[in-house]
Amino acid sequence: MPRANNVQWKHEDASVQMLRHIVNNSGLGEEMTRNHMNPEEDLPFIEELIKGVQASDSQHEERARNKPFLYEIVVNQLNGVDVRKWDYLARDCHKLGIPNNFDYERLLEFVRVCEVNRGEEDSERHICFRDKVADNVYDMFHTRYTLHRKAYKHKICYIIEEKIAEALWAAREFPDLRANVENLDMEHYSKLTDHIFNKILHSPEPALNEARGILEDIVHRRLPKFVGEARLKEEA
Repeated sequence: MPRANNVQWKHEDASVQMLRHIVNNSGLGEEMTRNHMNPEEDLPFIEELIKGVQASDSQHEERARNKPFLYEIVVNQLNGVDVRKWDYLARDCHKLGIPNNFDYERLLEFVRVCEVNRGEEDSERHICFRDKVADNVYDMFHTRYTLHRKAYKHKICYIIEEKIAEALWAAREFPDLRANVENLDMEHYSKLTDHIFNKILHSPEPALNEARGILEDIVHRRLPKFVGEARLKEEA
């Protein structure tokens, strides 16, 4: 069966397109100008931060040269300690009832921008943390691992994700979905929320019988069985 995600965005591309949509439709560009910012220069820079561009690959040479640490705040390609993780760790642990021992407020108390030597005369400024918060950084990565193991990459999560994708593709002619499938524009995408699940599930339209049947299987836990998995072993 054709899959709904045959047409899809990468996460960072969708985020950048959504940023542009918000700016163009909310007057944010004018607000930036009133606050002494330059949208033509600052917005592409913000897009780079969202994408996780490293300072060495940035198109903003002066900022990358003078303040490379700016590229380690939102998506840190250097060591993975960034505010994007802090946001989804707090949100998903709260929603899923998974303990979160990571304390970002304590981490922020002991963060500084420091000169890091790369050679005899070469140094760069990077975001650094005190050794006393090493255990807190470990808690961050351990919490992320736990979320991947118990939620993001759980076998049932994968199965339901596949079934929902099949249902949305089967219902692609549904008015609330057609524009997204055909155009994938941000105006329609921004209005595509979880309500579509219930609208399809409770719709009497005969054209949605296949999609509705798939969603009913999800609701009543009539799911494909997990066959098995193979764990790779490290070579000695």
